[in-house]
Amino acid sequence: MQKKKIGKLLYILAALWVLIGCVLLCVDYSRYNSTLNSAPFSVWILARVIEFGLPAVIVSLVAFFLGRKDK
Repeated sequence: MQKKKIGKLLYILAALWVLIGCVLLCVDYSRYNSTLNSAPFSVWILARVIEFGLPAVIVSLVAFFLGRKDK
């Protein structure tokens, strides 16, 4: 029972990471100016995916395997 609660908590944490990453990406888009930045916006997107998406995927996989071992 304890692993099931931890798994749900980890899924919630992963969803929050993705949500925060999306919000920060929208903020980045509103502040982005192509004449002032040498990098295209796709590089900013890639950086946010690495910063927030990759940990969310890792935490989701851990939650999946915790739930799978519980059965």
